[in-house]
Amino acid sequence: MGVIWRRGAVRLSSIDGGGSRRQSDEATRALADRREGARAGPWTRPSERDDLLYEPVNFGVVTSVSQTGGASAMYLGLAKERNPRAAVRPTFLEQTDVEALAFDFGQRTLTLSRNPLVRGDAIPLLDLRPLGAPVAQYTAAVHKLVVNGEERVLTRPCVAVIDTGTSGLVVSDSLYDSDELPLPGAAMRTVEIQLLTERGRVRSLRASRRPEPLESSPPVVDRFPLIVTPVHLGWFDRPERRGGLKTPPLTAGETAVSDDASLAPHVLFVGLAFLSETKLGIDCSTMRMAIEPV
Repeated sequence: MGVIWRRGAVRLSSIDGGGSRRQSDEATRALADRREGARAGPWTRPSERDDLLYEPVNFGVVTSVSQTGGASAMYLGLAKERNPRAAVRPTFLEQTDVEALAFDFGQRTLTLSRNPLVRGDAIPLLDLRPLGAPVAQYTAAVHKLVVNGEERVLTRPCVAVIDTGTSGLVVSDSLYDSDELPLPGAAMRTVEIQLLTERGRVRSLRASRRPEPLESSPPVVDRFPLIVTPVHLGWFDRPERRGGLKTPPLTAGETAVSDDASLAPHVLFVGLAFLSETKLGIDCSTMRMAIEPV
């Protein structure tokens, strides 16, 4: 995917039902229009009260879209913090005062907030930048990894990166090519990733090669089959990496990950096959995440 980087103003329009029945109906119609690919509607008219306007900011324009004459797709990084040593472009979110995100994949909405959104018990997030990651992805320690109904016994820590830009599951080659996961990607029919909340409750993300029909009927839920592919990460090989992960621990009683690259964590990039039937809330400032079913 080619991206041309620009510097200018970014305005994010709101589709908000407000308090009245009429406003709620208008918001419902606007969402339906957007799902059908409409390019005109109330969301295209600037609203000084509801819109978020940031300028100047750096952002990307996807060339494969703009070159074909279509409306240009924008490339906006949703990580809040960046590794200053990494040779990567500034993310959109780090150039804003946004402190929290909420994804409702059933409704196809993204909420950006200047205030925390996650309440109550939540999943603590980790920062992989001390190990060489280019940005602070939204990462949680994996409690259990279950493949084809069988729990896999892992010899080193494992983390799950929530990646809305990925369709299936991308697995670091430290795990994919090991005896801990003796299956090719095509043989993985189901995958369940279990995460723990601050109070020790289990939250599971599941995906399968053939998603089962939904029992309920949300307005729109895009179904993504489980496709598993490997990736080599150079994060843990970099000489500037120092210290390891300090807090929160990856497992009970563990306070850091060794600087030895052979002991670096396995990484799972968890995509829409796992997320499309969830509501996901992330507080960037407090490093907490909430997951609910649609």
